[in-house]
Amino acid sequence: MNALLIKPRPKKQVSLTALVDVVFILLFFFMLTSSFSKNNGFDLQSPVASHETTLEKPQLIELHEDGSLTLLGKESTFKLTDSTLLESLNTHKPTVILPNAKTQVQSIVSAMERLNRLGFQTLSLGQSLKQTANKNG
Repeated sequence: MNALLIKPRPKKQVSLTALVDVVFILLFFFMLTSSFSKNNGFDLQSPVASHETTLEKPQLIELHEDGSLTLLGKESTFKLTDSTLLESLNTHKPTVILPNAKTQVQSIVSAMERLNRLGFQTLSLGQSLKQTANKNG
């Protein structure tokens, strides 16, 4: 009988302050740990996947470990700047980049982006002449 005579306790309101604090902490965490860099991409045409066959001899560019480019197939080899790239090479001809064995992948991607930005339309990635000579010899 005593249980029927006791007044029920009033229910307490749930405070949302702690929940709001947790949500803001999570929001700050995700904002600080997320990456805001934009991933850029470019088309890389493979000779195998191409429908067209060209009999043109491609322009050969050697990519060194430091990211510098050298034109191959000419009498003199010199490091290429943006202006000399546009002067000495045709942007419409097929161009093959031959990286050295110790060239990092980021240097290869940066060089291909640089050439793409300058207007080179047909870029391919090849094996360095030194690597193929070592394989064959």
